[in-house]
Amino acid sequence: MLGRLCSLYESVAIRTEVVGAENLPRQGPAVIIANHTSMVDPIMLLGLLGRLGLHAGPKLRFVASEIVFNSKLTRGLVQGAGMIPAGFRRASPESVRPVLTALERDEMVLLYPEGDVQSTSDGAPRKFRPGIAWVLEKIAVPVIPLAHHDARVVSDGRVPQVALRGATAIVRRPRWAVVIGQPIQPSEWAPAERERILTVLSERLTQVWQQARDLANKSAS
Repeated sequence: MLGRLCSLYESVAIRTEVVGAENLPRQGPAVIIANHTSMVDPIMLLGLLGRLGLHAGPKLRFVASEIVFNSKLTRGLVQGAGMIPAGFRRASPESVRPVLTALERDEMVLLYPEGDVQSTSDGAPRKFRPGIAWVLEKIAVPVIPLAHHDARVVSDGRVPQVALRGATAIVRRPRWAVVIGQPIQPSEWAPAERERILTVLSERLTQVWQQARDLANKSAS
């Protein structure tokens, strides 16, 4: 249900330009990493990926903050969408166990390696937290870099502002750009050492984000 609602919102309220949809895998195990600039971009990505054939649930598992699992308002929705609670902020290899379990079941997982929803002034990807490296040290799977520029055109700020501006997007019809890069194979960060994994993935996501930024600027001109 949540995925269908997000797809409807994304298609009606937002003008999305996508490049690289052919790089999305059709089956797991695989990890999709994305930049995180607004509380609304998970909704937008849920909707977009659903329209592209990757529906939230057994096929694609989003990693979500434990906050939404602990809230009575959102718990049922995120559980129904098959999302995975992961406490990456606890800075412990054990915190990524739910992600490893999903990948061992040949599922796809989308996560935000930056670990929170803050953003730089230009929306560029920020420093990765070690969670993604802990995952890839344990299991070798392809990683697909997905970058957008920029969900903040839809909504930004604290929850009340996000809700208000998100609702007005149906009238404003903001435009954003999404670029899906070619999969990064485990051989590209071998040997699987934490700092090398983080460096390779961060550089590739930044490159893909630069393409998304250029695409968004071109569309706006």
